[in-house]
Amino acid sequence: MGSAEIEDGAVSFLSGVSSAHECLLYCLLLSGDLMDSCSSLSLVQILSAVYCKGGLPYSFTNLRTLEIHTSLSKREIPGILCLLRKSPVLDTLKFQIFHGKEDNVKESTAVIAS
Repeated sequence: MGSAEIEDGAVSFLSGVSSAHECLLYCLLLSGDLMDSCSSLSLVQILSAVYCKGGLPYSFTNLRTLEIHTSLSKREIPGILCLLRKSPVLDTLKFQIFHGKEDNVKESTAVIAS
């Protein structure tokens, strides 16, 4: 599966949930046979590539609450911006940021707006 197919799949998946009022997004890594040239990517990292190519072709017009669980790497920032730019009525944004390796995780939680 190539990177364009992965990006198309992510865009298609998100279009299916674009009318949701609340969204909890775990930035899980995709790895193994799914990736050809990349060792691992999260959905938000895939959206970063989509953002650089012009962003999503639709908006999350009903999305009021977005909660993102992430390590907040610099490869995820454009993907998060991609989601925020397409969420015009968002009023609550929560981040749960994980620091460290999986066996030694430290959490930080922040409510950005409410």
